[in-house]
Amino acid sequence: HAAPADEVAHASPLVAMLLKGVKCNNGAYKCSLVQAASELGMDAHAAHAELVDLQQAGRLRLEMQDPAFYVKLCAAPSAEQVEALALALHERMDAVASLQRLKLVAMTRMLWTLAGKSPPLPDS
Repeated sequence: HAAPADEVAHASPLVAMLLKGVKCNNGAYKCSLVQAASELGMDAHAAHAELVDLQQAGRLRLEMQDPAFYVKLCAAPSAEQVEALALALHERMDAVASLQRLKLVAMTRMLWTLAGKSPPLPDS
C-alpha cells in the first residue's frame, strides 16, 4: 500500500469493511468486495469504482485475484438478451485468458533473462 492500511481504512468505510477480519499476508489483503459492499448497503459497481479511485490516487494497489465482471441490469433480461449476454461474457473471458497467457509468457521470459540463459525452443 502507498499509505498504511489503517490510514486508508479511516478515510474509507469500504476499505475498513474489507479489512475487517482479514489478516495481512506479505503486505496483501484478500477480501470479498461484493460481500463488503453488500454489508455496507453499497452497490458493487460503486464499491469497485471507489477502490479504483483510491488506486489512481496512489492510496492502495488493487489486484483482482480472479477475473471479475460487474454487470448492472435494470430489468430481468429476455431469453434472447440472456443468450447475447452469455456470448459477450464468453468473449470477455476468452480475452482475459489470452491476456493471462501473455503475462505468463512475459514473466517466464523475464525469469530466463534474469537467469542469464536463453529460453528453450518450443517443440515443433
